[in-house]
Amino acid sequence: EAAEALIARMTACFDHYMAINALRWHFPQMFPAYLNDPRMMPIRRGCAPPSCLRHIYTSWILRSETGAVFVMDCGDASVIDALKASLVDSEITAVEGLWITHTHDDHVEAVPAFQQAFDCELIADESVATVIADPLAWRLPCITPNIARVDRCPAHGESWQWHEFTMTSFHFPGQSHYHGGLLVEGQGLRMFFGGDSFTPAGIDDYCVNNRNFLGAGVGFMKCLDILDATKPAMI
Repeated sequence: EAAEALIARMTACFDHYMAINALRWHFPQMFPAYLNDPRMMPIRRGCAPPSCLRHIYTSWILRSETGAVFVMDCGDASVIDALKASLVDSEITAVEGLWITHTHDDHVEAVPAFQQAFDCELIADESVATVIADPLAWRLPCITPNIARVDRCPAHGESWQWHEFTMTSFHFPGQSHYHGGLLVEGQGLRMFFGGDSFTPAGIDDYCVNNRNFLGAGVGFMKCLDILDATKPAMI
């Protein structure tokens, strides 16, 4: 009787977890039982990004009215090539900063090449910085051996000005404990760059080794508290 009760409770727990997990959308063949389940969170349509933003691979590129750009993540050389071409075509005037949301290779693989190509500051939450500065010292999923130079680690909630934008750094431990969020305010916009912690289909959470802690004030609950406090118009 106790075993049956445990099975029922664990099944209900997993059903709730899958209802908000984007994995079922990325790999539906792995979870056929949930394909047409009305309890599952639907994919939100979202909205078009504003004109100051450009999206390449896993990178977001923020363009100031001055023509300078600030980049979020660099997981592929195509981002570097596109930026170089934009400089040649005078679409942008300078690459002035790089923010890293989290430590997974599809967001940091090309960071050393980016730093060779552009002389700018790399900024990251301390939890991210400690990993990407010495990645092979950590037993974590999706790690690249490529070492990145970190120039600055703002404190949780610390703000600074970049041209017309005010930027505020947060420890944002959703998809991974080693994760940062960046609130960007300017041009009448209030945007939060959350990396892979949230998606239009729920959460990106695939591996316990990412250390997704449960409870008040930690993990995804901490992320939700930050979003509730900052109230961004776009994530």
